[in-house]
Amino acid sequence: MNSYAIERVTSKNFESVWPLIHECLNSYGLARFNIPEYKAYFLQFTRSTRRGIQHLCCLDQTPIGFSTVYFTFSTFYGGRVAYLNDLYVASEFRGRGAGRALLDNVQANARSRGIGVVQWLVREDNHRAQQFYTPLDTVCSHWMRYSLRVQPSDCVE
Repeated sequence: MNSYAIERVTSKNFESVWPLIHECLNSYGLARFNIPEYKAYFLQFTRSTRRGIQHLCCLDQTPIGFSTVYFTFSTFYGGRVAYLNDLYVASEFRGRGAGRALLDNVQANARSRGIGVVQWLVREDNHRAQQFYTPLDTVCSHWMRYSLRVQPSDCVE
């Protein structure tokens, strides 16, 4: 079994995780995106973990995966939830336990914050991810996700 090092993404190791984030965004079909804007977005979690946190997974000091978790609320669960937005492992390292190490870290981090539920979405055609999550102690719902684009105003909270 491989021994993975999981560490919080900070300003010091951000450039190590960025190529993985870039690969992940490409895998979502976002081949063309504003790199400085996305970097600035993800860098916010290196300064404060109140709204979200990222972790980097390394094998022999080589970055091979990461997770992005947002902390939010759910009416359905009546409290705070950790929303796993990204759990990404480079393709050549999949199936070796890195995803499980990252997911275990996500659970531990949620637990340490007093959060009892971790949620995420998986694309219907992502059968490999479904095979990864299904044997775990998870519940798969049949909710459909909708998105509505909104033109942001100049007034920001």
